[in-house]
This record gives sequence, C-alpha cells and structure tokens, in this order.
Amino acid sequence: MGFGNDFLTIRMSYIDELFSADPNELDRIEGLLKTANLQYEIKEELYRELKGVIDQERAEELLQYLYNNQVDPISGGLNYSQSDIKNKLNKELWVH
Repeated sequence: MGFGNDFLTIRMSYIDELFSADPNELDRIEGLLKTANLQYEIKEELYRELKGVIDQERAEELLQYLYNNQVDPISGGLNYSQSDIKNKLNKELWVH
C-alpha cells in the first residue's frame, strides 16, 4: 500500500514542478514586493501566496501588478537617473 502513496506523491510533485513558476521569477516577485507601494495587509497576503505553488500565469500577473505599484523615484524624492526621468515621461505620455 505504501508504494501507491509514494508513487502519487512523486507524480504530484512532478506536476507541481511542471506548472510552477521559475524560481528566478519568484525571486523577482519577492524583490518587487519589498519595494511595492501597497498596504501592509496586501503585502502580507502576497507573501503568504508566495509560500505556496504559483503557476507561470499567476507569476506574470503578480510581476505586472507589483511593477505597476512601485514607488516612483522622482515623485518619491528618491535618487533617480536620467533613465528614470525618461521612463516616467514615456509612461505618462503613453497613458494620456
């Protein structure tokens, strides 16, 4: 009987690996989450989600969401470069 359970466990693990996001993307998500301009409760919920299995589609959604919720270095009074200024202007010109 133990063989069946071991077999299923190995197969389920394999399926999780097939559909789960790339570990590098998970690291990027975690990095963006640290600097995201989000309420504490939302950040905590996303950290809890990261502890589970996230598929590729969800990883892409999270990356886009977190990228869109980053603190703007110019408006935030942080250090910024000419590239930051250029990116901000391009973003604002395309939005309007």
